[in-house]
Amino acid sequence: MRFSFQHVQSFLLTAIFSFTLPLLLIGSLLGSLTVVHWLPGLTAIGYQASNFVVNFLATFGDGHALNGSFVIAAAFGFVGGLFYACTPYHYHDSIGCP
Repeated sequence: MRFSFQHVQSFLLTAIFSFTLPLLLIGSLLGSLTVVHWLPGLTAIGYQASNFVVNFLATFGDGHALNGSFVIAAAFGFVGGLFYACTPYHYHDSIGCP
């Protein structure tokens, strides 16, 4: 198997992007629900929806929503790295999964 600096660099970049994308999505979801919470007439819906998201994240984070979001992001980063590592095998490249 041949590993070059470009392969390692691209793998790390893929894993980092796969890690940060769920964090950005969760943050934007909670931010938009906060904005909905401020709108008159939609206060109850925004509050219940944001409470649901926080409780969902707390399920994965041993009772803490921030830990849950990091667990989900780590899982996405791991899977993104695996997808990148196994793609050359599909194309019969010199590196890839056995």
